[in-house]
Amino acid sequence: MTETKKEKRKLIKTGTYTYMVTLPKEWVQKLGWRAKQMVELEQKGEEIVIRDWKNKQVSPLRTRACPRNCRN
Repeated sequence: MTETKKEKRKLIKTGTYTYMVTLPKEWVQKLGWRAKQMVELEQKGEEIVIRDWKNKQVSPLRTRACPRNCRN
């Protein structure tokens, strides 16, 4: 069974049209990801899926998208 971990993070506004979110170091290390690695983002309804863009079989990180009325 896949282990589920949850953690709350704030969105950081980095430009007029761009936001950033940090990932826990332990999660990145467990997935074998490195700094500056390319990842693929996919919006699925109310969720955003983050995965290694080369290896689509690796367990993706998923997060719920913020409803339209969220404020930064």
